[in-house]
Amino acid sequence: MDLYTPSADSGFFNLLGKLFGLGRAVDAARTGSVLTKRNALEAALDLFPEAQNALSAHSTWDSAGSNLEGQLTGVAVALLRRYISEKGLVFRTINDALETLRRDLVAGGYYFASSTKSLTVTPATGNTGDVLVAVSDRNTYGEPVWIYPESIVLRSDGSAINVSAEAPVSRGDASWPGGSGAYFRLPVNTFQQSLLRNAGFEVASANIPDGWTIHTGTPGTTVLVTEPEEQQITISGNPTGGYFVLTWTDPLGRIFQTEPIGYAPTASEIQSALQGIRGLEAVTVTGTNPFTVTFEKTPGDINQLGAINKLTGGTSPQVTITTTRPGDVLSYRGRALKLVGNGSEQTTLYQMVRLQPGRVYFLLGRARRTATASGEIRLELRRAVNDTPLSDSAGNLNRITVSVSSLPSNQHTGITGSFRLPADFEGGTVALVITASTPIPNGQAVGLDELVLVEGSRLYPGGPYIAVATGWKPFSGDSWTITASNNLAGKWELTLERFLQWRSRIDRSPPGSGTTQIPDSLLD
Repeated sequence: MDLYTPSADSGFFNLLGKLFGLGRAVDAARTGSVLTKRNALEAALDLFPEAQNALSAHSTWDSAGSNLEGQLTGVAVALLRRYISEKGLVFRTINDALETLRRDLVAGGYYFASSTKSLTVTPATGNTGDVLVAVSDRNTYGEPVWIYPESIVLRSDGSAINVSAEAPVSRGDASWPGGSGAYFRLPVNTFQQSLLRNAGFEVASANIPDGWTIHTGTPGTTVLVTEPEEQQITISGNPTGGYFVLTWTDPLGRIFQTEPIGYAPTASEIQSALQGIRGLEAVTVTGTNPFTVTFEKTPGDINQLGAINKLTGGTSPQVTITTTRPGDVLSYRGRALKLVGNGSEQTTLYQMVRLQPGRVYFLLGRARRTATASGEIRLELRRAVNDTPLSDSAGNLNRITVSVSSLPSNQHTGITGSFRLPADFEGGTVALVITASTPIPNGQAVGLDELVLVEGSRLYPGGPYIAVATGWKPFSGDSWTITASNNLAGKWELTLERFLQWRSRIDRSPPGSGTTQIPDSLLD
């Protein structure tokens, strides 16, 4: 049996077209003028018992239309079985048969018209956190996935994201497709869960972040790791009694204060008091009057501590606080990677990471630039640092491109993207490469922080992938809406999904390019 015969009706898809065309005609009747007339009749005669037989008969006809859909699917599977048999193969499962059918379509250069689909994530206006939400409309091969046209709501409960999509519609219903019915709890990733080592650049020696290799660049000159802010607390006047309280205004404008600290404290006592403040849980305090406070894991350039002085005795005792090392604004939290331009260098560093084919990975990170920084940063998967970027099985480059001039200079923004290894990839280890593909101007800089590389979750079988990563801001109560659009213009694509559950069965898209298009008109 041929796949398609342009001038006859003997091809497999010619026969399927007539079969599914019947189903489309029944749908048109169930949703078109017949339904309109039935509704009008019901509105006019609903109060008359003698009219109920007619209304009931139409309801039975509508139900029969739904049953016909199931019968059409059964005939389609029988045709598929015949196609496999005539190839001299054994029909084992529908899934195996669809895989064979797709391979034959690709080998023969056949393709179908595609629908236009998109995914848009919109945060709620009142969100207070800075959770990153990333979605992908491509599967593990890099091919387009099936998308139900719907709105998907994400709601945070402070520890995870609850996903709730629109209700599904039976495939036998004339109004199909409805929603995906997705409903599950999505974990929120932190940079500690990244598949990259030292994803937050918190550990470094001589401006070389642990786990990363600098391929092009000079540590301390064009490649730096920022240092957290340091402040100094000095108690003067030799107090003999009383206490003092330290205050801090966090980057969100919230004011906190410590418990009272005695007049002759140790570094550990001050550290314990400061660590009781939300956002300062990782600070360290060293020294013996003056005391050095190192603001580990706080945002870059933070507010200076304040003091409420209740010391007594001595000679006018005072608590003085000075900033001895300001934090770097390019640091999202704690330390960060800082790429400083000299106008010509294509700074490059990388890390080897073990990934697997057949999975979708997301990279979610934070970035910020200095006032006039420009250029282009690329984050790529390569077999080795000097190779070109790997492509997935559909030919898409494993590359996330960041236009430096589009980054804000007054705050950090999220950078997101997805990666897929080719299906035949062997070895498992690849290089995650960060490179200034277009040099950064002399003296300007870009900060990168908390590069969360994680495997994505699937919203529903055959559908999009999603991943989320949290930042330092509280996100309880935040919500987002994913607007999933599909104009359903590809009639074959829609029909194959409905009757044969094409993508959810084999997770491959029907061919969308080739030399011979199998026309949608076969379904009319």
